[in-house]
Amino acid sequence: MKIVNLFALGVAASLASGCATTDGPGQVSYYDCGTFVLRVTNTGPETIALRREGRLLAELRQVPAASGARYEGEGYTFHSRGIEATYTGLTREAPHQCRRVDHLR
Repeated sequence: MKIVNLFALGVAASLASGCATTDGPGQVSYYDCGTFVLRVTNTGPETIALRREGRLLAELRQVPAASGARYEGEGYTFHSRGIEATYTGLTREAPHQCRRVDHLR
């Protein structure tokens, strides 16, 4: 029974770490949101900086999420699950569906 519990804990930890937006402080990821690209920089253990078209939008703090990694702050939200993400800006526009990309377009 103890081995099964340790195995389950290891699987859960692996899945949770795979949901993080970036690997560590200073790491950068790009997300294609259709009409624009977001640059997401890991700035600390639980914070990210969002940039759009070279302009800093906000620094967001990680908040609890049912799945993936969710960040909020200054009226913005960014929620990633694997390579998929949802971004909501300051305006009341519909959330943008984004996908992590390896390079800028």
